[in-house]
Amino acid sequence: LSVKDSERNIPISFSRTLRNIVYITKYEGLFALWRGNIRNIIRYSPTQAFNFAFYDIYKRFFNSYNSEKGKGKLFVHNILSGGLAGATSLLLVYPIDYARVELAREFGKKYSERKFSGLTDCMRKIWKEKGIIGLYKGFQVSVIGVFIYRGIYFGGYDSLQTLILGDQVNFGYKLLIALGTTLTAGYVTYCLLYTSDAADDLLCVDLGGRRIIKKK
Repeated sequence: LSVKDSERNIPISFSRTLRNIVYITKYEGLFALWRGNIRNIIRYSPTQAFNFAFYDIYKRFFNSYNSEKGKGKLFVHNILSGGLAGATSLLLVYPIDYARVELAREFGKKYSERKFSGLTDCMRKIWKEKGIIGLYKGFQVSVIGVFIYRGIYFGGYDSLQTLILGDQVNFGYKLLIALGTTLTAGYVTYCLLYTSDAADDLLCVDLGGRRIIKKK
């Protein structure tokens, strides 16, 4: 619905979101609120798996120094490892995310009026029409945000855990460090890139075959 509203230049608000929920439930049923959720799961699950896998790969590559040899280098290496892991994961799954946005544009249309029949069909037709570049529209904005977020998320947690706890196993402190790094990663990323992220969402949308925003 946020994609549809952006096409019509309608500002998103909490009250409008509630009205949309009531409308969908009334006319399409309760389960319509979860329509398309399988696409989210398909996108989210491999993304998280790639994040952890690539983080370990980059961490082994960068971390030639342990905490005794250089705490500053340990921190930088972990941040870089997390950021690059997020960027690499996004590179692999971004076409799915872009196709999800395109399918969201067809929400509310009759099946006969829809351009795409599903996720695979959407990606295939975009590839055929615009090539592989068409599946990566808006990627440059998203990758900056992901690099910053995952860098703090993974690198900050591992670094603080090593520097503060060392070899100690303390669930309470680990939980506090995890909460702190997650909140910090989200806050920093959204503060720095909120407007760019909004522009990225708009860049993923064409209106009648015409791009709404030509430049970020």
